[in-house]
Amino acid sequence: MRFTWPVTTLFLALACAAPRPPPAELPPTETAPVTEPAPIAAPIAPPVARGMDAAEVRRALGEPARVEHVESAAAKGSRYERWIFADRVVVLLDGKVVDVAP
Repeated sequence: MRFTWPVTTLFLALACAAPRPPPAELPPTETAPVTEPAPIAAPIAPPVARGMDAAEVRRALGEPARVEHVESAAAKGSRYERWIFADRVVVLLDGKVVDVAP
């Protein structure tokens, strides 16, 4: 087996290398004191799903802050309603929920 100059130099460099010093120990960290769990947040408004009718939405969320009547661009002559609540927007077509946006 024939050793070339770069390989021999590499072996010598590795043989002469000193071992690495052990890493310095870090001071112990303080742990946070155990506290009481956070109180449960206020209940979230009930979910509104596609297919619900307008009466179910009113029972679940109450009266909307604003109602917009919008002409449909897709279907000529039809209109849909956009009910705007404080935390979401509900879109109704023919009295049924089509979309809910947060």
